[in-house]
This record gives sequence, structure tokens and C-alpha cells, in this order.
Amino acid sequence: MIKNNKYKIYIFFILISSTLTIVLFGPENFKFTNFSWISYYDMLSHQIAWKFFYNDIWHFPLGKNPNYGIDIGSSIVFTEAIPLLSIMFKVFKNFLPNNFQFFSFWIFLCFFFQLLFSYLIIYHYTQDKKYSAISSFIFLLSPVLFYRIPIHIALVGQWIILASFFTETIKKQKIRFYYWISILTISSLIHFYFTLMLSLIYIIFVFDKFLINKKFLKLLKEIFIPFSFLLFVMYLFGFFEIPLTDSLGYGYGYYKANVLSFFNPIALMGSNFSWSNFLPSISTAGGEYEGFGYLGLGGIILLILLFFFFVKREPLLNFKKNRPYYLLVIIFFIIAISNTINIGNFVLLDISLPKLLYAPLSILRVSGRFVWPIYYLIFIAGLVLIYKKIETKKNALLILIIILFIQIIDISSGLKNYINSKIFLRNEKITLDDPIWNLISKDFQIIRITYLKNSPQVLYQTANILLNGNIKKTDIFNLGRYNRKKASIYRNKTYENFRNNNLNKNTVFIVNNKNHLRNLKLLFKESNNGFFFRNNLWVLIPNYKSKMNKNDWSEFDKIDFVEIFPGKEKKLQIHDEESVVGLGWTHNLNFSGVWTEGNEANIIFKLKNYEPKDYTLRFKIKSVMTNNTDKLNIRMIINGKFAKKLMFDRFTNQDNKFIDIILEKDDLKNKFHKIDFKIENPISPVSLLESPDGRSLGVLVESIIIN
Repeated sequence: MIKNNKYKIYIFFILISSTLTIVLFGPENFKFTNFSWISYYDMLSHQIAWKFFYNDIWHFPLGKNPNYGIDIGSSIVFTEAIPLLSIMFKVFKNFLPNNFQFFSFWIFLCFFFQLLFSYLIIYHYTQDKKYSAISSFIFLLSPVLFYRIPIHIALVGQWIILASFFTETIKKQKIRFYYWISILTISSLIHFYFTLMLSLIYIIFVFDKFLINKKFLKLLKEIFIPFSFLLFVMYLFGFFEIPLTDSLGYGYGYYKANVLSFFNPIALMGSNFSWSNFLPSISTAGGEYEGFGYLGLGGIILLILLFFFFVKREPLLNFKKNRPYYLLVIIFFIIAISNTINIGNFVLLDISLPKLLYAPLSILRVSGRFVWPIYYLIFIAGLVLIYKKIETKKNALLILIIILFIQIIDISSGLKNYINSKIFLRNEKITLDDPIWNLISKDFQIIRITYLKNSPQVLYQTANILLNGNIKKTDIFNLGRYNRKKASIYRNKTYENFRNNNLNKNTVFIVNNKNHLRNLKLLFKESNNGFFFRNNLWVLIPNYKSKMNKNDWSEFDKIDFVEIFPGKEKKLQIHDEESVVGLGWTHNLNFSGVWTEGNEANIIFKLKNYEPKDYTLRFKIKSVMTNNTDKLNIRMIINGKFAKKLMFDRFTNQDNKFIDIILEKDDLKNKFHKIDFKIENPISPVSLLESPDGRSLGVLVESIIIN
């Protein structure tokens, strides 16, 4: 017999959480050996990262995952494979199956803790178990929680935000202090965005107490000890496997919240997936799906009640008494909506930020997620206010039940998409059913791509062999943060190996760039390397030419160089399949042109409709990357013959800058023409303290024209 009633609520929440998880996944998909339901790109990448970590030996730092993202310095903490559980289950891998997945178990834990901490918070203010238990279902059935389940599995752990609010209800200062240390540490082993949120929440509360007690030494202690412990844990588990500059990233001001985020039932514009049976969708800007924060109709009722009582100056909402919470709401909302403030699709304000300020803000580049603490504070304050203002507690309970009923009816349009794995099966998984993949899995241990980049589309296409095959290492990866400088170095090392026909006999390459495919055909035409076109993927396999079938040869013969017509300008883009750029080029973010990367870059093309005469090849140059101490030196080689030597000082985004070289009449008989850029002193923007970009860049070429 259970004597202590508190255990009854734990058992109740366990039953609710396990039932909801099984309803969500279906009985078969809940199994720890079944990951067939994982179909979304991000979640697939998390499972792949976990597989390589799980099957590897232990390293130091403990989260180090060198086989996933070869050569670039990977750690499990830069994936969303929930480092806390990844490390815990790896300890017991000798007792677990090879195809083990814990994501369904993680969802169960998140449901349980979401119920538990919301219950504990409401119970602290009401001392009413029944009211608190029913209130916890509003927190559990939150659209912001369910929205993340099929996409970002680690971000379902929003209970850690509730845990921080619960920690502030603990009266004993010492215990509260230890709780903060614990949840800050745990947050870093779930997702770093939670660490950023909780760190700011903690600082707000500590600073507010300092304003009251004026004890500066105590303030220093309360800041220094928890964050020292946090940094030690982060070091222990591999957060510092990459440079600090690589923690910066693009997105602040784009992946943000909208002023109307709490009222918008659609996360992604153009989607027919609505979280409301009653409210219409609101048009928003491009990246504001990251700030999705629909409260539900029940939650909106709570927000309206809060606003009404705030205007009436309700003592329970007194600013001085609740100062840290007001500060939290203001600060987090400013961060969430960023410097570009939108009301719907109308830009209310667009503030240009200095680079000095933009750099730290780029650490929390997906700032829209910072609406979550405000979101849950609306629930907490609204539910507590109802209980406190209604004298008859039965009536308060009745109002709560009505609000919960309204909430469920409203968001049922979204919830129905989650029953029995429906939400996971919306994306059709790609099956690699060609026999070549079994051969690769048997004969090769490493699978790589020819254009090393973070989050390549080919990861989704090759997920089947990465998860189910016998592959030991890969550089097909999706990481929240990675070492950009190492990526640049090994991209160029790969190109050098291609040019020298120096391929690792144990490595298979997925050719994920059509322009690379053209160049590799040329480089390996006399080699014994095989090119296979299977399941809509090109695969380069060392010494396998004899195993190419008729279809492989047929498709391989169709590969030809892009034609250029005299007098017609050819724009250069890295992802344009009809471009003439080959190896050694990299993107210019979302702008026009391509950068040379490393010490060599190639262009190969066919000349069409030409006359028997000399032609001038004119390259339009937009920018040059150099520190002006070591000037950028370029040697131009055309069809194997030296053409020109150039020396550049630094310039940025200028028009009317050109490089001219002569294509001689005697060379026109060639089937194709190859121009090599041999570059000395390429340099990275990060080394110039201009941006976190670690690529070794040289010259930005916008276009080519032949006259």
C-alpha cells in the first residue's frame, strides 16, 4: 500500500505519459528496436549521429563523435541526439541491441516531466492537488511542444523551462541553489538553446535578489559557482571541440518570433496544418515558423484574463512583487522578435545592428524559440490567477475544466495528425533497394561526399545505408555547429586527392554536385574507378569500373560539359547544375557569384558556335579576400598552358573589375577548355575578425563572357 499520496500522482502521470506516447507512436513504433517511423530529415540525422556514437569506442571528451563528420571535429552535443541519454545508454551498450533507439522513450520522459513540473508549480501556489493535476494537462497539450516532436526531438524537452520556474518556488536557499546548478547542467546535455534560456532566467532572478539585498559578494558567488560547474561539464562532454567563433551562425533577425505568434495557429506559411478549429492563420515572414507559439483558444482566454486584471491593477500581478517575471517577459520578448519586428507580414520596425552587437546575438540565432518561457508563464499566471480570484474553489475547478475543454476542442485539429505515427509518416522515406548498396556495406567502411558541407540533402537520401549498413565512418552529417576551418581544409584535401587520383580503397564517394561529376569523369577517365547511378544517386567507387552495368555506362556517357556561347555572359553559381565551375569553388551565401576556396579552382566548358580566331575570356570579379600584407597571388592556366599572373589588394563588391585571358585559335579544336586558378595566400574572414566564416577564400567570380 502506498502511504504517501505524492507517489500516486507520479504513478498517474507515468500512466498518462506512457499511454499518450503509445497513442502517438503506435504500439509497434514505441519499441526500442524500431526506428522505421523516423522519416523527417532532422530526426533521421539525430538517429544517424547516435548510431555512430553508440558504435564507437569511448573518447575524451566523452561526447566526442569523430566517425560522424570525419575530419571536422564532431561531438554528440552538436546534434539533437539528446547527449544526456546518448551517453547514458552508451554506457550500457553491451546489454542493448545494435539497432537501439531511445527517441520514443525520450518523448515519454518529456510528457512525464511536463506534467510533473507544471503540477508542482501550480500546486505551490494553490495547494490544491485536483486543480493542479487538471492544470498540468494544459501544459502537456501545448502546440509548441507537439510541433517540435517530429522535427527537433531534443527541443521537446521544454519541461526544463518549467523546472527552472519550479526551482524558484523552493524556499530553502541552499536547496534552490543546488537545483539551479543541476538544471543548468542537465540543460546543456539536452539542447544548448535551453542552456541559453535557463542561464538568462537564472541571471534575472539572481540580479533581482541582488537589488533587494545589495550583497555584491553573494551575487558573484551565485554567478561564478553554477557557471563554472556548467563550463566544466560542457568541456567534459565536448562543447569546446570547435572554436568559439564557430558557435556563431546566420539567422538572428530571420528565425524569430512575430508579435502575433501567440495567436497564429499555423507555423509554416502555405501549410494546411492548422492548430485551431476556430482561428484563421496569420501571414508571417520567412523564418518565423521558429517562433511558433500558438497558445490555443484556452491559452488565449488565459492571456485575455491576465491583460484584464493587469489593466485593473490586480495586486496579484503587482510589478514590485513579480519584478523578475516582468523583466523575463520583456527581455525574452525583445530577443524573440529580434531587430526586425513584424506584426503579421507587416514590418513594423527594422533596426540595423552594429557588428559588435550582432556577433553575440548570432549565438542565439534562432531567437524565436525564446517565446517559450513567456508562453508557459502565461499558462502559470493565468491558472493561478483563476484559482486565487474565484472564492468558491469548486467554481474555479469548473472554470479550469471549461478552459481545458475549449483548449482540447480547438487544438484537436492539430493533435489528430499525431495519432498512431501519422505525423512521422507524412514524409516518405527513401529506400535504397539496389544491390549495389549491400555490396558497398559489405566491402567498404567509409562513405563520403565530394562536396563536404553541413546538412546536405544527400543525408536524407543515404539515411538507409547509414542506419542499416556496416558503415563505420562518414562525412555526411548534420550538426548544429561544426569547425568551419577544418571543413574547408578537408574539402580542399579531397579535391587534391581527386586531382592526384589518390583515393582510399576503403572509401566510397557519393557525388553530390553535378559539376563535380563532370570534372571527376575527366579526372578518372583513364582510371579503374567506377561510377554507378543507382537510386538516383551517383556513386564513385575505387577500382570498381568492371562492375558498372549497362545503365551506369549509358548514364555516364550522357555526362557532358556545359556549353558557352561567344558574346553571352554566363553567371556562376555553386548549386547551378548548368554551371561551368568545377572543383575548388564555394558559395557566396545567398548572393551571386562563387568564391575560390583553397589553393586551386577549376572551370571547364565547351565553346559553341565559335569562329576560327583568338577569343578573350573575361571573368567579372566582385571581391577579393586578402589581408593586404600577403597579397593574393593568382596564376591563370588555360588548357595546361600558363596564361597570366595576377596580384590583388583587398576590395569588396565592386563592379567593372575583370580578369582577361586569351583563348588562342589553335586551342579551339579541343573538345573542351579547362581554366585553372592557382592561388597563393587565400585567407578566411574569421582570421580577419570579419565573420565566423572559416573558409579559405580567394577571389569572388560573378560571371564569365567570351568575346
